[in-house]
Parts: sequence; structure tokens; C-alpha cells
Amino acid sequence: MKERCIYCGSEGIIKKGKRKNKYKIFQQYHCKNCRKIFVLKPLKNKTYNVKIILDSLNFYNQGYSLKISADGKIKELLGYSKDISFYDWVIVCSYYSIFHSTQALLGTKRIKINNRLHYATLIAFAKQFIINKELEEELFLIYEDAEEKARELLEIFEKEKEKRGKFQYHRLSRSNIEPAKKSIENAKMFLDSIEKVLANKKII
Repeated sequence: MKERCIYCGSEGIIKKGKRKNKYKIFQQYHCKNCRKIFVLKPLKNKTYNVKIILDSLNFYNQGYSLKISADGKIKELLGYSKDISFYDWVIVCSYYSIFHSTQALLGTKRIKINNRLHYATLIAFAKQFIINKELEEELFLIYEDAEEKARELLEIFEKEKEKRGKFQYHRLSRSNIEPAKKSIENAKMFLDSIEKVLANKKII
């Protein structure tokens, strides 16, 4: 993967001398886009710089991720290069909204997941609410096709978990707008259903 500016994400960077401390010599880089000088210090187990992570979360929470990703002028004003998009982080954030709402549902049974957090949460959701048809019974009060809706929610969890793994950890290719839109759609459907179930249980 090509190195990028840690501030604006541009690939237009060149070597600009070296910096040293007591223990090590670091290569400095100059960004042709935002003109900042920096040292590449990737976080452990991360493929994104901190600015992109924080901005992505902020844009997602405000509902602007898709719009900003498609608008070169807005990205320029924010100090990002035109080739940067936030579609991959839309997928990641959508998954986590599904994951945490599932955790809230499991919490109604005092089920706490400690190991293999994401996989175990999926299995616990299937075992405690899908296989025994408990979620179906809860959804019956809300939807006519309760059985289909319950299985659809499990499928959404599985699909978004898989997408999250691909785009957060491996980043094999940049996501485009279609899977990002689908992730938002899936997250909205999942959260709406779980919220109604929790409301019927008078938990929220």
C-alpha cells in the first residue's frame, strides 16, 4: 500500500531530510498537497492515521460521510486530497452500531461476552434469540413476517461483520459507495428492529 500524508491522506509526498532522537533516526516527508512535514509513525495494528479515524467517526455521527466522500470541493476545504473517501469507515461504523445494539439485547439476559468478542456475540445472538425463536416472538408484535425478519437480522449481522473485517483490518481495496449505502441501510433496519424490541420490553 502506498504511503500517504498523515494529515490530508494524499499520496503526493516526498522525502524531506531526516530527524533523530536519542534512539533512532526517522525519515521526514513533505506533503505537496497540504505542505506539512511529518514522520510516518503508523499505530500498531492500524492502517489509518488518527485524523482520518476521528473525522470519519464525526462525519458518520452527523450523517455526512457519503456526501463528503463524493464532493471534492468539501474535501479540499477540509484539507483532504480528492482521492480520499470515507466509504470504508461508513461500513465499519455501521457494523459497530449493529454490534453494540446486539450487546444491549444480550444484556437483557445478563449475557456477558469476554472472549472472541465479535464472533461470540454473533453466536450468542443466534443461540439466545434466533434458534429458540425468542426474537421472532418479540417481533411478531411488530411485524407480520416475524420469522423472516428475525432471520434477516441474523444475516445482516453476519454480512456486516464480514465486511467490517475486510475494510477495517485488511483494506484490500477502497470501498465504493454502493456497499457503504447498503451498510447504512442494514444498520438502520437492524437498529430500528432492536429498538422496538427493547421498547416493548420497557427497557428503553
